[in-house]
Amino acid sequence: MYQAIITETFRQLLQHQQGSLESHRAAGTVADPLLDLIQQGIVHLEPVFPGSTDAQLRRHYKVSLSHQLSPAEIEQVRSNPAFESFYEKPADELPM
Repeated sequence: MYQAIITETFRQLLQHQQGSLESHRAAGTVADPLLDLIQQGIVHLEPVFPGSTDAQLRRHYKVSLSHQLSPAEIEQVRSNPAFESFYEKPADELPM
């Protein structure tokens, strides 16, 4: 599983996703490749702290992928300007 911190602008775009992302796409945003992956169902973003009113916590998201992406595709997602940080969360380990 991956986790990311997204920009406030992209968070607002996701929040208004119920409307239509096409109007934002018409403006030619830098997040267009990421929006394509979200609309195709390849990338799914889920808030880590749903319902939080803290501006910083609202930008933390779990990132799940519908299928295994190649390292080049992961790098393409990771390097999208909509992400301030993007990292792979290590698997939980049982205590010894």
